[in-house]
Amino acid sequence: MSTTNERCTKCHGDHETGSIYCPKFNEKRIADSTKVSSAKSSDNSYTVQIVSIGIRPDNFYEAKMLLAPEIDMSSTKITVKGNNLRVSVQRHLSKEFSDMIQKLPCNDLTKQILKHRENLLIPESIDSDEVRAVVDNKHRMLILTAPTIKPSKRLKM
Repeated sequence: MSTTNERCTKCHGDHETGSIYCPKFNEKRIADSTKVSSAKSSDNSYTVQIVSIGIRPDNFYEAKMLLAPEIDMSSTKITVKGNNLRVSVQRHLSKEFSDMIQKLPCNDLTKQILKHRENLLIPESIDSDEVRAVVDNKHRMLILTAPTIKPSKRLKM
């Protein structure tokens, strides 16, 4: 693959355009990833979309997740075991699936709910016992936070 220094159409900068990677455009996209618009997306093909995840400058672990409009907010369950964080949500099946289920002979026994789970790995420097969840109903956002392990607690381990 040949690479040349040409003007990039994504960021209008000069760098190698023979590769798919655009460093300037990628940096800009990462910086903008924490901003979420309040407008509803026309593409509702997601159940849970991770907006941002990582350690903030104030040494708090933070994971922001956007929940689909069809998700039953009361069904959200968060489980922490060791360094594993699991977010479980339920969503009602869409109309095309409900038509298919009605054709089944045992449709009275079939649940019309889709269960979805997101499994996240918490870094070892984070206190998994202190995970807190906040649900923003207006923006349909789930925000999980946890502090870093204090040095005195780290010595006891």
